Amino acid sequence: MGTQKIVYKKFTSFEAEEAWLNKLASHGWLLTHYSNEEFGETTYTFEQNDAATGGHYKMDFVTFRNLTDFDDYKELMEETGWQLLAENEHYNKLILFSRENNKLFSDKQSQLLRKARKRRAAIKLALVSIVLGSIGTLLH
Repeated sequence: MGTQKIVYKKFTSFEAEEAWLNKLASHGWLLTHYSNEEFGETTYTFEQNDAATGGHYKMDFVTFRNLTDFDDYKELMEETGWQLLAENEHYNKLILFSRENNKLFSDKQSQLLRKARKRRAAIKLALVSIVLGSIGTLLH
């Protein structure tokens, strides 16, 4: 196992996060884990690894109905040259890595759909938080 690095950071867009991850990849840092980022900073854990150099990261945001759907997605990504490096089971943000120069999204519409999926999930999370907060206030 190589040298590890832990970074705490908050992003407002996939594009900015991908650019930052790709800069770290160019310096040989491979993402091994990230924490839930619902409201605060995300904790990213990296390992120094020569395999990261020359590769690039992409992110997707998908909600899976069941484990079979997730396994099918993961298999499709592997077949197209993408390796799922990090996932967060609570937030559905998937971080993929490839050493090939391939695209994850074939068109602008696919990227817009990714943003829409993330926005819907954020709204649901906010609504649940408001409802739970209101219930907590009523109980006290």
